[in-house]
Amino acid sequence: MSEDINLGKTICELKCEMCGKWFTAAIQFGDSKTFFSSNLSGNLQQCTHCNKMTNCNKENMRFSERAGEGLLRTYYEGSQTLS
Repeated sequence: MSEDINLGKTICELKCEMCGKWFTAAIQFGDSKTFFSSNLSGNLQQCTHCNKMTNCNKENMRFSERAGEGLLRTYYEGSQTLS
């Protein structure tokens, strides 16, 4: 049985408020529980596409994690929060 090297891998991305493109956030979370329980406000990050500063808050953030058998689950904060 081969081990899935992507199992448990997580990534947090930001959507730039200026250009609308997604990029990897400097702030990362270990799992979805930590993501949803975190309180973020007042953080800024430079967009890797347009080089403008954008808010780094849950409202423009998405979090993805690999589950079993390669399934990728993506959670959106803002208006698409899973509860």
